[in-house]
Amino acid sequence: MTILGTAARYRLLAVLVASMAVGAGQVVAEPDAAKSDTFQVNDEAAKLEAATSASAKNEAVKSETAEPEPAKVAAPKIEAFRAEAAPPAPDPADVAKEAAKDASPKAAEVPAPAPANATVAASATSAAADPILETVRRKISDKPVTGKANDEDAAALPAFYGSRSAAVWIKDGAFNSAAKSVIDELQKADDWGLEAKAFNGPELGTNASVEAQADAEIKLTLAALKYARFARGGRVEPLALSNILDMKPPLKEPKAVLTEISESSTPDAYLRGLHPKHPEFEKLHQALLKARGHDEPEEKIDEALKIKLPESGSVKPGTEHADVALLRRRLKIEPQSGSNENLLDAKLEAALKAFQADHELKVSGILNEKTRKALNSEGAPKKLDGKGRIELILVNMERWRWLPEDLSNFYVMNNIPEFTSRVMKDGN
Repeated sequence: MTILGTAARYRLLAVLVASMAVGAGQVVAEPDAAKSDTFQVNDEAAKLEAATSASAKNEAVKSETAEPEPAKVAAPKIEAFRAEAAPPAPDPADVAKEAAKDASPKAAEVPAPAPANATVAASATSAAADPILETVRRKISDKPVTGKANDEDAAALPAFYGSRSAAVWIKDGAFNSAAKSVIDELQKADDWGLEAKAFNGPELGTNASVEAQADAEIKLTLAALKYARFARGGRVEPLALSNILDMKPPLKEPKAVLTEISESSTPDAYLRGLHPKHPEFEKLHQALLKARGHDEPEEKIDEALKIKLPESGSVKPGTEHADVALLRRRLKIEPQSGSNENLLDAKLEAALKAFQADHELKVSGILNEKTRKALNSEGAPKKLDGKGRIELILVNMERWRWLPEDLSNFYVMNNIPEFTSRVMKDGN
């Protein structure tokens, strides 16, 4: 191991400083060891200053020219010197203080988060200002109030009224316009194949107490939910009637009904819109209105049908009788030229037999009592639709409520009683 003199050490120090200034990628000439002992301290200081100046020049050249080849200097002593010359690690306590100073202004700029329950508290405070709503909330938690209601309908009330800030149907101690329109629509339920008596609309007198107003609010809400369920086919469970009725009515969730009807500007139209929109259902709806008297006046009766025959007596073909002339007028059979109009001739006999066959009577050609009654009954005023016809319409309307809301533009309808199948496409 070679021991360097003082001058050599200064020379080496200058080279190291120059190497550090130039950085990686600069080639520094190795000092001449043979001349190390002849250098003086002052000379080394000059060398050091020259090396520093050369370093600055090299740095300027480096920034303006292409990147030179990688450095070939690999001196273990240089790396050791760099490690010794590195600045000492900062004190952790000082670092923490500086970080606190930098963070404190930013922290002041970030607003403090609102309490998690601030919105809920604000809503509760607003709702508390409506005594009707508070009473409704208390009552709907009481089973006797909603005990007769559908379970799903009753279960939807707490969440719905819990999110509101005021009642839906009551304002200033009376029903609002929305409530009045809903009550009016409930009373027209019969026109849609339902029963108005199933939706007992609430009554609210003047100067009603808070308790009475809350009761009316709840009752009207439940009535609207019931109407929505019945309009969608929820009045009867199909499988409870027969195992072959495996249809599932397209019921609407009570939560959705409450939200939509409370936000609607025309809640009565909203309720009507819950009925099936199939053309066939609308035809049944119109037929029901007609059957219940919402129709045009009855057609005029044929004058011939107004002719009445005595209900007793029997006249055989080929015989004469005064009632035969009435029978001719009734069946619109003129007598043959030169013949007696009171004679039950062959032409009149054939017409009488045809009438008897059409009315499922014994075909004899004899004008007897049963035939006389059948002739007279045709002239009586007829109701366009009787009770049985109305019931048939109602049953079919209910069946249409069970079908999907959208049958698409192509489907097959099987009619088991008629033994027919209909393929429907684009309404045809």
